[in-house]
Amino acid sequence: MKNSKIKELIWTLVGLAFFIALWISSGDIKPAVWGLLPFALGIAFLLIYKYQQKENND
Repeated sequence: MKNSKIKELIWTLVGLAFFIALWISSGDIKPAVWGLLPFALGIAFLLIYKYQQKENND
């Protein structure tokens, strides 16, 4: 479970869901931008995971 993608996927999907929920509920995209923060964290974690996998294979 050391190299599990669960944490990365959770951050990405929660951020995306938060973004969509804020956008729909407010009718404006400006408040929804806050949902992009956890989404960006999830993407960053996924990139780090991929980089570490590549390093481990070399």
